[in-house]
Amino acid sequence: MTTDKNLDTYHTRLPNILDTALLTAPIPIIIFEGMELKISFANDSLFEVWGKDESIVGRTLLEVLPELHDQPFPELLREVLRTGVTHTNSEALASVVKKGVREEIYFDFSYSAVRCPLGNIIGVLVIAKDVTDRVRAKETLQANKVALAETNRRLEMALAAGNLGYYE
Repeated sequence: MTTDKNLDTYHTRLPNILDTALLTAPIPIIIFEGMELKISFANDSLFEVWGKDESIVGRTLLEVLPELHDQPFPELLREVLRTGVTHTNSEALASVVKKGVREEIYFDFSYSAVRCPLGNIIGVLVIAKDVTDRVRAKETLQANKVALAETNRRLEMALAAGNLGYYE
């Protein structure tokens, strides 16, 4: 049975529980505030994917990843800030610089408005998943299918040219 005291303890501890859960989640999570896209929260998975550390918190997205300037992500985030409409995408390609090397990373992601208690939009919650391995595997599979089709086409031509085939 839940008592008022248990609920008070739960509600007091909830922010710490959520912070710990979000910080250690196995997928990148970040919260941006304001149109300048200031980073107010980022978890360990995000640091790993971006090749960054905790020092990015408090800085803006384009300070941390200036290579995103000509990519669609900053504008999509601002659109969520303006409209409050959630934006999702699958297998979106991002080009980021990690440790001085440009990398292409594919993400499934969701951008959701963060609202204050009065309902005003104050930020954007980003939950992402690095799906680069999945995309690369699909690309390899497609290339293999094309190569197999070409091999089959050549085999059929060779069989037809030599009047060879299967006989029963």
